[in-house]
Amino acid sequence: MLETLYTPDVPHSKMPEITDEHRVYRLCVEGVTVRYVEDWYDIQLTVEGVLPSRTVEMIRLDLLAKLTAIENTTINCTHLMVD
Repeated sequence: MLETLYTPDVPHSKMPEITDEHRVYRLCVEGVTVRYVEDWYDIQLTVEGVLPSRTVEMIRLDLLAKLTAIENTTINCTHLMVD
C-alpha cells in the first residue's frame, strides 16, 4: 500500500521530484498542484490552488483510508484553510 499512498483515485499526473527536497511528493490534479510532505509524525497534504470541494475531499479521504490501513489505527485529520 505504501507504493500507492500518494496516488488518489482522481485523475492526476505525477510531477517530478525536486532534488533538494526529501519526503515531498507532488501531483497535478486539474492543473492544480497537490503536495504531500512527510514529517516524522505526520503527513501534510496541501492543495496549492482551487479544486472542487468534492475533489479535495476525495483526495483527503483517500489518504486517510490508506494511512489507517497502514498504521492499523484511527488517523486524525486537522483541516486548515487559508484564503
